[in-house]
Amino acid sequence: MLDKIKIIFIDLDGTLLDINQNGTHDISNKNKEAIVKAKKEGKHIIISTGRSEMQAEKYLSKLNYTYAVTGNGSIILKHNRIIRKIEMNIRTTLLLVNYVRKNKLLIKVDGNRNVYNCYSLIQKIFAKKFRFIPFSNINLDLHKKYHKFIIWGKSKKKMFNIQEELKNILVDVSIVQSTGWSLEITHKDATKGKANSYVARKFYGITKKEEMLHIGDSMNDSTCVDYMKVVAMKNSSKDFHNLTDLKGPHYKNGGLAKVLAGEIIVEKNENNFFKKIIIFLLKVFQIK
Repeated sequence: MLDKIKIIFIDLDGTLLDINQNGTHDISNKNKEAIVKAKKEGKHIIISTGRSEMQAEKYLSKLNYTYAVTGNGSIILKHNRIIRKIEMNIRTTLLLVNYVRKNKLLIKVDGNRNVYNCYSLIQKIFAKKFRFIPFSNINLDLHKKYHKFIIWGKSKKKMFNIQEELKNILVDVSIVQSTGWSLEITHKDATKGKANSYVARKFYGITKKEEMLHIGDSMNDSTCVDYMKVVAMKNSSKDFHNLTDLKGPHYKNGGLAKVLAGEIIVEKNENNFFKKIIIFLLKVFQIK
């Protein structure tokens, strides 16, 4: 299954981070050893995550990495140094912040710990639990360019409706509803799919789709479908699971190691028409 694969991109949450150490996610020895083995076999291993470079670094440092994709593709790292960053324009920031204020949503900027707007009791509890700082305590520079926003709402249905509204408000952005409760917003050229493809082509000379593989579990991994083979872990969101025929085991207790050992099931989706519709909608709505 992996014989022709030359480069493998791996998501962090729900994929690589398979154990819990003292209340925090971590990488099991099984996964570490599997990555070392894959490298010895000549495969390039690249972390591709929605996390910020700061959040990802403690895991990257354990893997002796060269390149990494963070912020859903908005940032590419080389040895802890940013070598490419794609930011949204200032008008996008102004429009989005105004929308968040009007609709009383939570918004997180560039992966920082600060979260803005705490109107409801639920939002305040959420903010306190994760040690977020309320909007009133922060002076957000609205004339600065940012590379990623995450916004949260009160329900999955509401966030779906908000996604539909934002498609008509924001220009040149990619919007993915990764967890259901949240939307991840980046520049249209800052997606995992495009960033992964860029790294493969620019630094390794790999351009063929059948020689590239991405392993993940959520809709922010869905942007890779057009550029490379994609494995959906068993714990994947339903929408993402339906986008690819390649299925992996559950991520916990070395699930990634099993995938790297070739434990991949080719499972044709029962409704291939539905799959094509999802891919078409992603192209139309994620990138306006």
